[in-house]
Amino acid sequence: MTRSLKGYLGGFEQKTLFIYCNDCYAANQIASNPNLAVHTLFGNMFSASNPFEVGMFEHHVKFERVTNIIISGHYGCEILKYINDSCTENLRLNANQIELYMKLEFQDINGEKALMRQVIKQNLLEQVNKLSRLSFIKRKLAKGEISIKGIIIDDMLKDGSHSIEIVI
Repeated sequence: MTRSLKGYLGGFEQKTLFIYCNDCYAANQIASNPNLAVHTLFGNMFSASNPFEVGMFEHHVKFERVTNIIISGHYGCEILKYINDSCTENLRLNANQIELYMKLEFQDINGEKALMRQVIKQNLLEQVNKLSRLSFIKRKLAKGEISIKGIIIDDMLKDGSHSIEIVI
């Protein structure tokens, strides 16, 4: 399903946490919504072993009482490309595993651009899965008190608009 980013994010009437990548230009241009709390993550890669990131999520879930968490990836992510191309082995591990999986899974995809789009989707799915395994979120998911969605922003459209694709 493809929709406009502004229309999608403007429609939330419940407290919602929107997470986006540091280099996603479309997310910086979204309209203000008083129910939207906005944070960035480097390459949109969440680490359950980072107490600051876990604390940020825990704060929003327990104290701000968010009922929706939206994690967004975006096509043209230079941070994921950088991590994949030139970072240290520890940072590259997640991106390399995803790329290897994607190369095996999508061998019929021609071209680096198409492959990178699949890597971005797979990274987004991985981040949603990691987040849903945090104990305080897992309990709320089981009770139906919170939802987690993954979206991909296409901020590379020639007309300057920003569409989204709901992935999970």
